Amino acid sequence: MKSSSLKYATVILAAHLLFAACDTGKKIDSRKVAEEMRSRKLKRVSAARVIEHTLAEGIEVTRQLDSTLLQRLQAALAQTDLVRAAAVCNPQALSAGTLEKSYAVRIRRLALRADGGKLALSDKQRQIWEAYRYNAQQNLPMDANVQRDGQNYLLCTTPVLLANATCLQCHGKVGKDLTDNDFRLLRAAYPAMDSLTNHVPGQPIGIWNLLFDKGKMVLRMETK
Repeated sequence: MKSSSLKYATVILAAHLLFAACDTGKKIDSRKVAEEMRSRKLKRVSAARVIEHTLAEGIEVTRQLDSTLLQRLQAALAQTDLVRAAAVCNPQALSAGTLEKSYAVRIRRLALRADGGKLALSDKQRQIWEAYRYNAQQNLPMDANVQRDGQNYLLCTTPVLLANATCLQCHGKVGKDLTDNDFRLLRAAYPAMDSLTNHVPGQPIGIWNLLFDKGKMVLRMETK
């Protein structure tokens, strides 16, 4: 917005507050007026900065999710058997609502399985999911990514990597990292487990799918 437009908007805002004060008979708090004017002053935010900021927030959100999942899984393993403990290893078991509200984001974790055609995804989300799946099959590098998803959303995706020994207890090599009996029990409790085992450390087993509200993202940037 040009400086002249900002000055015009400032005058309109000040006048609005003045008339509001006259209507109620209350005195104007000049400090609060100044703060309100500063908070409404728009900053120019480039598309590149929005993408960069979305990527940073996406990485931070997934860091918190991964950390919380691991802590809960380790606590569950200390109290119960592997099959029951595995039930906590999903986003639905997290209090993800707080993160979704704080960052204006919808959080999903998607496995890179062959039955991905059943996933309810937008065209853009499916394209990105298929690209990650292809890279995983070809042992190609997988990095965090940000793309537009329609006019109103930004999609940030990050790989879910098999990064520690705790995760190997369910997702590692059968007969090495988990026993044949544990594998049978896990497969009976979680039918999709077949495609989530026999992985090695560092291998991707899914992606975080984060759908940010673009307007709210820009607003957070403007008011910082």
